Amino acid sequence: MMGVINEGLHDTSWENDKGDKITLMDLLDATEDIPVSDISVEELKPHLLSWDGDEDEVKKIDSADLQYPILIFVNDDGEFITIIDGHHRAQKAARQELETIRAKVIPINSLPKHIKLVFKHMMSEGKDAYVSRARSDQEYEEEYPKWKKSIIKILESEIDSMAEINDGKIIVLLNRKNLDKNLIKYDKINERLWYDYSLQENLEGYIPNGYLSRHFKYGLQDFFKKHFPDYGVRELTAASLVSY
Repeated sequence: MMGVINEGLHDTSWENDKGDKITLMDLLDATEDIPVSDISVEELKPHLLSWDGDEDEVKKIDSADLQYPILIFVNDDGEFITIIDGHHRAQKAARQELETIRAKVIPINSLPKHIKLVFKHMMSEGKDAYVSRARSDQEYEEEYPKWKKSIIKILESEIDSMAEINDGKIIVLLNRKNLDKNLIKYDKINERLWYDYSLQENLEGYIPNGYLSRHFKYGLQDFFKKHFPDYGVRELTAASLVSY
């Protein structure tokens, strides 16, 4: 699973499970010929992360500099894949109710081979897309089947309602006792799944923390794919979710 391992203009970098790594500057150099354009903030809203309640992240949103364009990956048909850099800037633009934001729209297949290698998981579209185990915990993969069943069983007791929003583009999963809190948000367009921090915390009383930290997100992914087999998962991210 690829992840951002640093943040900031000069030290942001991404690494895949094989240790291949590229920096933000590598990505900017490779896309220097792609012009900056103004894109609709309204169209980005379904894809934005929310950090409500997280003071550190809210401070980052407040201090985000909108003069720097966000970077967006699209497929060959121009369909949105993900905001690869600039979530705080995009969230700031939304909060300020701006109509547009500066952006570079990058066709992912146009990138050099060594960069596509790091983002290969984003290029696997369709129901077979699956987030693979992070390199840091691959050694624990053999013990996963022992905990998978328990994680899915508990999640099924925690999640008992669903809704589709944004013209059916977004699936949200909730508990009917607290419909003001989204537990899972899934974007059909970019096949990205967010889960609320509280969801993992709720399992801490049932599964020892060491096992939970190693296996929760993979159990969550298997839970989602069990109930929604026609949708793949290309990214899996913890966040503070809010209802719409």
